[in-house]
Amino acid sequence: MKVVGVVGCGAISDIYFTNMIGRFGNLQVTSCASKGMASARKKAELYGLKPVTMEEMFDDPQIDIIVNLTPPSEHYRIIKAALEHGKHVYTEKVITPDFRQAQELAALADRKQRLLCSAPDAFLGAAIQTVKKAVMDGTIGMVSTVNVALNRDIELLAELFRFTIAPGAGVGYDMGIYYLTALLSILGPVREVAGRVRTNRPTRQFTDPANPDSGKSYTIENENVMTGLLDFVGGTQGTVCLNTDSIFPSDSVMTLYGTKGILYVTDPNEFGGTVRLRRSMAEETEELAVEFDYTDNARGLGVAEMAYALEQGQRPRTDREMGIHAIEILDGIVASSHSGRFIKMESTFAVPELMPHNAATLLGGEVTA
Repeated sequence: MKVVGVVGCGAISDIYFTNMIGRFGNLQVTSCASKGMASARKKAELYGLKPVTMEEMFDDPQIDIIVNLTPPSEHYRIIKAALEHGKHVYTEKVITPDFRQAQELAALADRKQRLLCSAPDAFLGAAIQTVKKAVMDGTIGMVSTVNVALNRDIELLAELFRFTIAPGAGVGYDMGIYYLTALLSILGPVREVAGRVRTNRPTRQFTDPANPDSGKSYTIENENVMTGLLDFVGGTQGTVCLNTDSIFPSDSVMTLYGTKGILYVTDPNEFGGTVRLRRSMAEETEELAVEFDYTDNARGLGVAEMAYALEQGQRPRTDREMGIHAIEILDGIVASSHSGRFIKMESTFAVPELMPHNAATLLGGEVTA
């Protein structure tokens, strides 16, 4: 069992606390910290934890893993401090919204001989693992192209989560990372990228009457539209279209086109869902049987898998390499937008193995369907 401290007690923290405390038997969450400490005290009372400052948490010799749930703009500072204090780190979303900073943190993790892992961990869930197995089994032949699209409403997000309009939290780094990680976990690394980014209608106005800033103007300080072309090392070509200048509810598309069939994939931001296969024009689509654990919201699964890997002396499936490659892809799309050129990738990663069919047992908990 590994002892866990959590930094960041915002909206996403509840599902992490719930799962890490009550679902994964190989984790023991003992404390939480937040900026200003108000939310930490609230979550500590709710979940039976100890509210501490970040410095107190990092100095605690009993804590093995720091789980970082803060906005992306805070990641570099917090991850660096945690690693310097000799802690293993698991972070939500991107490691940092900057490839060079992520590389710096990776080098620090190496020097300290500590793991640096990153979400999203939804790719460890039943749906994406089912897709991955189908591709590995050759169910649709060679994957020639893949298409991903997502829409959301930045105005609603800005009312609820101000960090989504701040630098470093644009549509690619805040949400695109979920979709990109799913693709990479199935298809492997990317050779080069091209793309365009844009900030549509950067000046907006808060309109929610319940918001104390209602009527005030604000500026979107990041990209809210990102489109990219990905050239995978394995021969697949892919497109991503990420758009928060749209509406809710979110509507996502992920489709893998192969030489022998097509896979229609559920939202990669979810752990479960339907995966459908079309083998020929004359046939109806069929739903693939789910063979893997975790079909519901299992956020925190990546932390539990990381803890298991630590115990076994193995490399976690959420290890930093794939996460850093994803950041370089996002940075590459931005750079391509400015230069009008394809951007070659420097980084690569080893494709993570399929999850074991008895993952829930190995991680010390029961499957909640």
